[in-house]
Amino acid sequence: MSLFAQQVRSCHGTIPFWEYTGVAGAGKSTIIEFLWRLTGRDNYEGEDPEKMGFVALARTMMQASNIPAVMLEGDRDENNHRKRFSMDQIKTLFRGQSPYGRVIKNNGIETDNDPFLGTIVISKNAAVEGAPQIISRIVKCTASKVHFNNET
Repeated sequence: MSLFAQQVRSCHGTIPFWEYTGVAGAGKSTIIEFLWRLTGRDNYEGEDPEKMGFVALARTMMQASNIPAVMLEGDRDENNHRKRFSMDQIKTLFRGQSPYGRVIKNNGIETDNDPFLGTIVISKNAAVEGAPQIISRIVKCTASKVHFNNET
């Protein structure tokens, strides 16, 4: 779906976020890395928004044009005093709106709000928690080890 993000948005006005959850070792990272490899990007899975500043996260989102911006779950130390990432920060991306605005240096009042042209993929062990406005924008997919055995 990500490869046709702009076409989907032009027909439907929105494109849902995709959440890929499951227990550790169920193959989430392997599948995501394989899908990236199909698009020509090797040895990449995604970025942890907890380890990025707001501007770095926004720039990562703006690099996604008909490809996904993959957000990974990282270290979740409750004693970390850094500002924590909130899913509310990406709410506007559902409709393709800009993740952030920039001022244009011309002594005027103009701003630059480039649209978001990609999709969002959230890969983590636990389901996303958040406001109903965020949860309603997510398509959920769960990986499990139910069919795992010694032969597979």
